[in-house]
Amino acid sequence: MRIYEAVERLRKICHECNAEIIIRSDWRLYFPLSRLKDYFRLHNLDMYVKGMIPVEGKGYRDEKIKDYLNLHDDIGRFVILDDAYADRFKKNFLDQFVM
Repeated sequence: MRIYEAVERLRKICHECNAEIIIRSDWRLYFPLSRLKDYFRLHNLDMYVKGMIPVEGKGYRDEKIKDYLNLHDDIGRFVILDDAYADRFKKNFLDQFVM
C-alpha cells in the first residue's frame, strides 16, 4: 500500500469513527507533541492528534500502552497501528492490533 492510501485510510477512520490519535513512537523522544502535530498537519491529520504516551520509564511498547490505558479509563475502544513488535502486540492486543 502506498503512503497516500494509508494516510487516506487513517483520515477516514478518524473522521467516520470520531477517533483520536495518541502517539507512542520513537519520534516522541526527539520532538514535542506540537512538532509531531506539525508533521500530521502535512496530511490534514493534526486535529486528531490528542496526546502522547510519556517517555519516562522503561518497558516494551505493549506495556507502555497498557499503562496509558490504565491511567485513561475513559478510553473504551482503540486500535494499535505499528510496523514492528507484532508478536507482543498479537499476544496482548490481538483484537486491537493492525500491522
